[in-house]
Amino acid sequence: MKRPFKHGIQDHFYQFELNHKQQKQLQQLQREFDEKPAKTPIFFLPGIFALMLVVSISVFFNTSLISTSPSLTQYIAQEAASNHLKQKPLEIKTSDISEIRNYFTELDFLPATPDFLTSGQQQLLGGRYCSIQGVTAAQLRLQADNQHPIQTLYEVEYDPVAFPNLPRLEANQSPVIEYAKGIKVKIWVEKDILFVLTAQDDL
Repeated sequence: MKRPFKHGIQDHFYQFELNHKQQKQLQQLQREFDEKPAKTPIFFLPGIFALMLVVSISVFFNTSLISTSPSLTQYIAQEAASNHLKQKPLEIKTSDISEIRNYFTELDFLPATPDFLTSGQQQLLGGRYCSIQGVTAAQLRLQADNQHPIQTLYEVEYDPVAFPNLPRLEANQSPVIEYAKGIKVKIWVEKDILFVLTAQDDL
């Protein structure tokens, strides 16, 4: 009597079934494979070295750019010195600070007299509109007398976000001194106004 087709198929596959010993050998091989660290194919190594080289060069140049890029005060000094050298015509000529305040109506603050001007050593000649780092400013022209060079004083509304970490005179902090285009530039905050002054070395 012939066995059903289904049983024939089962018998055929059962003869290929692993015995207990063979199963243990297979499990041991699997454990050894899992414990061995994966080896990187040799053809991947040049690509990895190239990637490491690119990253190293990128870090080097980014670090160099950061370390050599001008600071905020250097940018301010360069702009102030450049405008000072141009000596564009004054829009208002006066020695009266009240007239200066009445003229600069487009500012969001009233131009003030810094403490060093109260000594009377510098005379106000007049002013004109300008900007410092894109912020509208008053540009005032000063001179002690005909024997002394003209100085330029810039006044900008102080914004600690736009102009961070600048010294405040009320906190007994000294002005930042920068040199640009051969000109000494002093930068400080006083009366909530950012002042930028071109000066001689002895001023």
